[in-house]
Amino acid sequence: MPPLLKISENELPAARLLNSAASFGKRSHASAPPPDAALRKTIFGLNHSSVIYGGIAIAALVILPLGGIAVRARIRALHAQVEPSPIPAAVVAPVKPFVAPTPVPVKKIPMPVVKPGTFEVTSIMTGGPTGIAVINGREHVKGDEVPVAGEPGWKVEEIHENGVTLNYFGNLLVVELEAEGATKPLNDKLRPLD
Repeated sequence: MPPLLKISENELPAARLLNSAASFGKRSHASAPPPDAALRKTIFGLNHSSVIYGGIAIAALVILPLGGIAVRARIRALHAQVEPSPIPAAVVAPVKPFVAPTPVPVKKIPMPVVKPGTFEVTSIMTGGPTGIAVINGREHVKGDEVPVAGEPGWKVEEIHENGVTLNYFGNLLVVELEAEGATKPLNDKLRPLD
């Protein structure tokens, strides 16, 4: 049987890998030649380990101070959150003194002639926070306007047990409860019926 691989001899140097591949038989690591790796032995005249450790030292000299500044700033920020800052004194703007407006003189309107029957007070209730009076068939409380034909401006000034005081632009008029509708006050005491 002829050989499977024929290696021709030439004058060019043969690569070791091809020579080893062309050799017959099982190849082992122990019999393999060491690789030709040409590494530079020095950088700037120093070996590799010195350059690596020197680079780490330079990086540490740059990074550590910058990291320390950042850590101190963070610590100050945390202290500012925990410790309350002193409360500044309140700034009070000068207050202008209160000047009351000049009073407008009230022009007193003379009291008109009140005809009998103009105001009829038929009922009064004085219990509660405000009293209620029935004047001319309508319920009124203190401050309500009492309508009178041709004479607007009558207001309820006060409600008493026996009458009502009306105000007409500063003029007061007392109108008493009509006797027909008046009754005795109720006796609220309970007693047995006979």
